[in-house]
Amino acid sequence: MAGRLQTRVYSARPEGAGAGLLSAGAWLGQVRQDLADLGRFRHVLRNFVVTDLKVRYQRSVLGFLWTLLNPILMMVVLAVVFSQVLRTMGIEEYPLYLFSGFIPWIFFSSVIVSGSNSLLANEFLIKTVQVPKFLFPLRCLLVGLVNFVFEILALCILFVCFGEAFRVQVVLLPAAVVLLAVFALGIMFITASLVTRYRDFEHIIGVFLQAWYFLTPILYPESLVKDYAWLLRLNPMVYLMRIFHCTFYHHPASWPDPTTWLAAVVAAFGTLLIGYGIYKRCEPHYVFWL
Repeated sequence: MAGRLQTRVYSARPEGAGAGLLSAGAWLGQVRQDLADLGRFRHVLRNFVVTDLKVRYQRSVLGFLWTLLNPILMMVVLAVVFSQVLRTMGIEEYPLYLFSGFIPWIFFSSVIVSGSNSLLANEFLIKTVQVPKFLFPLRCLLVGLVNFVFEILALCILFVCFGEAFRVQVVLLPAAVVLLAVFALGIMFITASLVTRYRDFEHIIGVFLQAWYFLTPILYPESLVKDYAWLLRLNPMVYLMRIFHCTFYHHPASWPDPTTWLAAVVAAFGTLLIGYGIYKRCEPHYVFWL
């Protein structure tokens, strides 16, 4: 039945099942099957997302307004501290520069943390209910995207407060959000599989994200670390953040160069393909690992 949960206990499956290499035709068949399952269970996914959003703010007086206030308050603290440190760097409207990268990072890091634990958090459903397992990381991504929309509204409020006008580069926003979401989903497939198989990764991922944050030009401009340009070129988040900076920060106004677009697209969809491949290889074993 489309979109409805069908309860059954999973039967044991040989440990080596699904471990072999698949042909291109078999992979396309797997993709088509997963897309068909996504269509069948779209109502279940929607209910998951709505329930998560309601539960998160049901006992809060301000409710969804916290998705506006949280990033603004965090930005104020960071802006006050780092604007003093970076005053000599000549960055105009530093809070706008900070916020244009900080908001996307909040979205990215929050969905990675929640998506990494999504299979463990839904252990009972996975073991007893016939539902596609990719719905759980996808659920975390969609919840994060809803919050991301409100956080972008907070950024718009900041623009008004600073008397800034939106430039034509704002048309890049949908593409920037899609690329970041695709990249995040690929990472989530990888980390969810790692955490399910090896529980230690649940703690390692937080440390890794914190290090990744400081290695990405969000608190500081790329010009500050130009001596380490080779290291920046190895960081896919640098290219994704450049697009967001071009979208919102206009000192000076610019468009992302072709190299940035190419690197961002390859990083996003390449990571999704790798993550999906790891997910499909591990999918038969999840029920045994939980």
